[in-house]
Amino acid sequence: MSDFEKIYENQRIFENMIINKSKFYGGDQGNKDLKDLNDKEKTTLMKELILYLIKETTELLDAIGNYKMHKSKKDDPKVKEIPSEIADCFIFVLDFALVHGLSHEDLLKAVQEKQEINNQRQKNGY
Repeated sequence: MSDFEKIYENQRIFENMIINKSKFYGGDQGNKDLKDLNDKEKTTLMKELILYLIKETTELLDAIGNYKMHKSKKDDPKVKEIPSEIADCFIFVLDFALVHGLSHEDLLKAVQEKQEINNQRQKNGY
């Protein structure tokens, strides 16, 4: 099992634990899995996850510091926090894939395909 596969599986287990604590998703009534969510539940969960990702990206921005162009006083970047904030963002991206039933292979393939598209765009003056 690759490191990425382990990370992906650990996140799947964690998300299942979270939905099994939630009355909204019916997890409090038994052992529920992400794959058991109906479309409405998936949409609601995705909205929640997107909001969480926005929060995490602002925390990353704060950790980087000095992002306000109009500000003359320079902030000290919180360099030690940056890897953790990037990891938080990455985890929510994994959650998006998990909610939609993508395997780790599906996600890797989609990323590789998108990287190739982006590379071609740049080569063609995008």
